[in-house]
Order: sequence, then C-alpha cells, then structure tokens
Amino acid sequence: MELTRLKDKNPANVSSHAVASLAGGFDRSASRAPSTEEIRSQLERIFQTGPLARANRTRKLLEYIVNQSLAGNARRLKQYSIATEALGRGSDFDPDTDPIVRLEASKLRRALEDYYLRSKANDTVRISVPKGSYVPAFELIEWDSETGSGESGVATLGASALSVQRLLILPLHANHRSDIDPSITDGLFEQLDVELARYSEIFLVKPPHMQDSAILDPVGAGLMAQARFVLSGSVRQSGDDVRITVRLHDVQAGSVIWVECFDLNAAGGLDLKTEDTIARHIAGAIADYYGVISHTLSLQSVHSTNTRWNLQDTILRHRYLARSLTERVYRRARADLDRGTQYAPFHPIMWAALGHTIFYGNVLGFDDDENWLAVANHCVERAFELDHKCALGHVVMALQGLYRREYADVIETCKRIMQHNSHAPSTKLSAGFFRALAGDWETGTAMMNSANAVLLHPPGWTYRVTFLNYFRKKHYSEALSEIGKYHAPGSITPLLLRAAALAELGRMEEAAASVAEVLRISPDFPRKAPRYFRYLSAFDEISDPLMNALRRAGLQFESCERHAV
Repeated sequence: MELTRLKDKNPANVSSHAVASLAGGFDRSASRAPSTEEIRSQLERIFQTGPLARANRTRKLLEYIVNQSLAGNARRLKQYSIATEALGRGSDFDPDTDPIVRLEASKLRRALEDYYLRSKANDTVRISVPKGSYVPAFELIEWDSETGSGESGVATLGASALSVQRLLILPLHANHRSDIDPSITDGLFEQLDVELARYSEIFLVKPPHMQDSAILDPVGAGLMAQARFVLSGSVRQSGDDVRITVRLHDVQAGSVIWVECFDLNAAGGLDLKTEDTIARHIAGAIADYYGVISHTLSLQSVHSTNTRWNLQDTILRHRYLARSLTERVYRRARADLDRGTQYAPFHPIMWAALGHTIFYGNVLGFDDDENWLAVANHCVERAFELDHKCALGHVVMALQGLYRREYADVIETCKRIMQHNSHAPSTKLSAGFFRALAGDWETGTAMMNSANAVLLHPPGWTYRVTFLNYFRKKHYSEALSEIGKYHAPGSITPLLLRAAALAELGRMEEAAASVAEVLRISPDFPRKAPRYFRYLSAFDEISDPLMNALRRAGLQFESCERHAV
C-alpha cells in the first residue's frame, strides 16, 4: 500500500508566588471556592435528576469520591480503595485485570457532562472528575442575570471543562458512493475512534444515527451534538487511486481550522497498517497536547478577559506558556496556578504545571525565587503523590536533570515519558528533546522531526535543539535556517541563537541588531546570563562558543562563572 500525505505543538523565603501556593495564602478577591454545604447540596440535586438518578453504581462512585475529598482523604482515591470501598469488589481486587473503576469513572464523566449541558439556575457548583485522576474538582457557577435560568443561562465561570473539548466524529462521506469500497470508509472511521480515545482530554461524541444531510453540514451537526469541534472527511476514488480528505471544524467560529489529504493506492482494499498510520496521524495532529484543538483553546484562554479562576483556563494557559515561554504568558499562568493549588489541590497536573512554570520562570529570568529548584521539585513530588504516572511531572524532572547535568538520569526519565501514549507527537517531542540535550543528538532529533511532521503548530522550542545540533557541528548556515523557524514574539531565545549564528558567519551588523532586540525585551539579561546559559545547554563545549559569539556581537555579560546549583 503506497501512501502519500499532502499538508494544506516549602522551602521558606520563596517569592510571593511560591509562598502563596506552598504556604497556603493568596488573594481570593476574584473568586472563591465553594463551601462544603454548597457542594453537598449540589450533589443532592445531581442525584435527584438526570442520568445519575438511575445509575446506582455510578452514583455510588460519585458519592464516595466527593465524601472522601470533603473529608480530606483525596489522596486515598486510588483504584483499589474505590473498588473495595465503593464498588463492592473484594480485597483481592487487581486493577490490572479488572477495569471496573476505569469504566465507571468514564460513565461518571459522561453523566456529569450530560447533567451540566442541561444545567439549571439552581445549580451553583460544577462537579467534575478530571481525566487522569479520580479526585473531583469543584467550581462555583455564577449565572448571567440577563439570561436567567434554563438552557440559555451561561456560567460566567466559563464553559464546562469537558464540554469545550467535545469532539464529534462524523462518518467519512464517499463523494461517489458506488465507486468506494465501504471497508475504506468504515475501517478508517473505526480506527479513528480507537486512536482518538488515546487522548484523555478529548470527549468523543458519536451520535447513534446521523442522516447524510447532517454529514454534509458538519457545523450544524456539531451544534446539534453540542460539540465544540467536528471531524469530517470525504473519500474519492479513481481506479485504484484513493484520496482521503479530513477536516476539523470549529463550531464556535463556523470555520475549518485544519485540513489534510492522504493519497494512496488501494488495490485490494485499505490494509490495516495504512489504516492505522492515517488514523494515528490525524489523531495526533488534532488531539495532541500540541495539536490543533489544544492550540485553539489555549490561544483563546490566554486572550480571554475573564478574571474568575477556573480549572480549564488554568491548564490551557499553562499549555500556551509551555509553547511560547514568554514573560507575559508566564505572569498570568503563574498567578492562575498559584490559585489552582488552593482550588484544586488534589489535581496532579496542577502541581506539575506549577513546578514546570517555576522552573522556566527562574531560568528565563522572569522571577528570582529563593530555593526555586527545591520549590519546583516539591511541586513535582506532590504531583507524583497524586499520580505516580504524571507525564508532565516526568518532564519537569528531566528539565531539572539537564540543569544539574545528570545525563544518565535524564535518559531514564525519557523512557518513562515514552510510557505515556507513545504514539502522541508531544510524547515524542518531549522525550526527543531531552535525549538530544542529554547528548544523544541523533536519536533525539529524529524523534522530534517525526513528531513535528504531524503537528500544524509545533512549539518553537523544538528548533532550539536542531539549532544546537547544527551549531555544535559548526554548520552555522543550517543553524541559522533552523532558528528562523522558531516563531515566539517576546522570547529572547530565538534572538540570542540567531545572533550567535550570525556572528559565526561574520554578519556582525545583523548579529548586533538581534542583541539589541534581546536587551530591549530583557534589559537586565546580562545579570541573568549565567543561569540562562546553564539551562540553554547542558554541555560547556556548546554554551561556551555560544557565549563567545554573543560577546563578539556586542552582548556584554556580568561574571559568567558556572552557576551554582
């Protein structure tokens, strides 16, 4: 089968931020957490109406995890305790062979999603169970006084953390049905369902029955299914040649935000390997951490004027920070995460994201927290207490390992990162990034190039690695070309790397202009340089030539002795 793809990412004395999250104080003026009484009243309302009024086992699960959380026992909410104490399993319960907890948690998330889609004005608290955890999250709902109750009322806290990522998958439409082998459309549709299910933050919607007219009107179908995004596709065949075109629609914008075509020779039908390859590519491109859906939502959250805290926007703003690494985004993400550890203290991603943010805030010079490495490490340990498989926690551990120049530990952490959805582009990006910077350049860059080929918007920091790989080989023209792909307005890193490559090429006037732009963005960068360059490269044989080139371009550092860890 020939396939061609056609394209059309408590230590004390810490700063006020860290004190807020680790010592327990912060400004609650913009919002507040719901009280125990409000949560219990909301739980009763959920049990009285909707799907949970009838689902006995799922109801028991919700009641158990809410009561345990309110009693301060959220750390106990693991599969074993839930199965034996809430779902009637015996002491010999084995989560590896008995999926009851995972299945019931999935049912519970769908039931809560359905309930809040029909939310009434007397619903004052949104209860959700974030994927990847069994610890419930509680958010206050404040209703719009103009729209009042009923389905037109909108919570000013923001849309449901689940509903904004609802993805409707439509069956592939054959432009000339009589000429298309049904196994092509049906098989690919089924495999798309399998691959998209690997991405836990996507809530898949598949209507039990869909008329052809709805398939031809994806935005209308999305409105009917109350989905933010719709995946549609068409198939054309001429002899043995087949073209599959897939589109992602943003229902809110009423537009297509991603499209890709796959040309293949389907003599004898669509074989399973090709089917898997296409479905995996589509799922990664749209549903990955750095995929189109995530990019769309995180960009929207960063530019939102809503000042009330909510879990969804907090995670999305951090995600945009992970992509852009700019100070403006850092400030908002840091403030949200500090508050989030109070509002959602048992959410592992919240703690891992805070550790990640603290690390980058300090190496990039946005903050100067005392004991910042210890604070970041504390956050990661907290995340692992709640979820020992927390993928973002392993990313932060790898960042710290590189900073400490513990290369073997970084490579081992890369192996753990790959255990989390190894097919996902972001997984390959992270593991490849760290492998390369720990010295395994060829393997790491190959992994990153493979991931970037899938993503419409790969994060700019991936090109830092390919730049350094060329720079260390003294291939300065290629290095300059790579850093030209790093688009991050407000970030000093692409400007510094560009200046270094230009200086090595003898283009001193252009190099000096890049240095001037660095100093405009970060006037005190020379003072921050030692910590920054230790972060930029874990090897002196790379960072020393970089710094020398930048000095020739006119960037004067303060003392650049090795930064103590």
